[in-house]
Amino acid sequence: MKPRFRILCKKCKNFYLPDKSKLSKLGYCENCRLVKGRCKVITELGYQCQNESQFFGYCISHFLTRSIKDLIKDAKK
Repeated sequence: MKPRFRILCKKCKNFYLPDKSKLSKLGYCENCRLVKGRCKVITELGYQCQNESQFFGYCISHFLTRSIKDLIKDAKK
């Protein structure tokens, strides 16, 4: 079931559509959940990967599993 309304982020004060993660339900958008210096992959539990970022903001294991198309999009940013 899709959410019917948007939630105001507690940190950046922007509205976002909540997803199934625990931090999203607590009131933090996807951008505010990310801690700088750590891998930016959100795990199945809804938390950020604990490894240090090394390539394009990802740890080695998550970087190797990314598709080429996604990596090209990241490089263009």
